[in-house]
Amino acid sequence: KVLDGEMALTAGGRIVATDPSLLPLAQIFSREIMAITTIRLAPVEGEPKAGDIVLKLNPELRADNEIIAVQNREVVKTRDLAHTIKVSDMCVVEGWDYRAVCEGTATLLQTIIYENGKASLPKMEIKDWPFADYTGFMLDCARQDVPLHALKTFVISCRFWKVRYLHLHLSDESAMMFPLRKWPEASKYNGAINNGDACKVWDRDELIKLVEFADARGVTLVPELETPGHCGSYHAALGLALGDCKYR
Repeated sequence: KVLDGEMALTAGGRIVATDPSLLPLAQIFSREIMAITTIRLAPVEGEPKAGDIVLKLNPELRADNEIIAVQNREVVKTRDLAHTIKVSDMCVVEGWDYRAVCEGTATLLQTIIYENGKASLPKMEIKDWPFADYTGFMLDCARQDVPLHALKTFVISCRFWKVRYLHLHLSDESAMMFPLRKWPEASKYNGAINNGDACKVWDRDELIKLVEFADARGVTLVPELETPGHCGSYHAALGLALGDCKYR
């Protein structure tokens, strides 16, 4: 619902996290707004005032329609996961959980008006929710080398498109990308079986940072280590391949 008027975004405005868990999102959102408008809204905790963007959690918030989700291995319908946006003299983004608030801020990025060095938000009211909890994008990281900095761009894209899960296909006939501590030799033949370029195995500490990077943006990483198919590379490296294999 679009209302009359606009709320100006100025350097005097802030992004207020009303819960400490929302501060990482406030910091990210501040940088995103600055990239669009060159205006920095300080990410803070505390009491909001006019001109602020306020981030709030409300586990009592309910969607107007049922949402498909999986709970305890059962497909269920729920009214969780919704968010609302209200722009008047301040902007309040309220979500059922952290990810729902992330989705509200992604919507706000699309509504910013920036003209002649001035930025504003249209006064409006929005209520939104996903069709399903599991909305995902699958990226094949085993058939070609995908560096971690590229994975970050996929995470950011998922945030902007409100895709909740980034599914990483980490093993195949040509490579095992996940750094296994128990069996580091599993990546021994990366690229060799399919005569391709060797894929560099990701660094575990960098992967941990990538998970944190994604979590802060409301995106959950889903690692896939497949068997009995799509695993020729690490089967060969571990001496488990069936039949005659020169890599045994």
